Amino acid sequence: MIGFLHMLYSKSFHSHWLNPKGSPMKFTPEKTLPTRLIRVVEVSKMTGIPKSSIYALIRDNAFPCPVRLSVRAVAFVESEIINWIAARIDERNVQIGGVA
Repeated sequence: MIGFLHMLYSKSFHSHWLNPKGSPMKFTPEKTLPTRLIRVVEVSKMTGIPKSSIYALIRDNAFPCPVRLSVRAVAFVESEIINWIAARIDERNVQIGGVA
């Protein structure tokens, strides 16, 4: 996880994943990343949102739905979570008058 966070916040990662306008490119799992499933604890660490709030957002259709792994286990598609985070950043930039 530490390696992922370092990569996520590194300058080279950001410059590689910015489109010509400077905003983050949307991930498409088929083209850029292998599909990786992550558990809710990692999703919570990535977003800074507690587990209970993640499930409340899912109920409100405001967060990507998990994938059922078994009767008692679910996981999230990592690229969908990354896109959700990027969309929040885009919304913030539009609200403060920046470019999305």
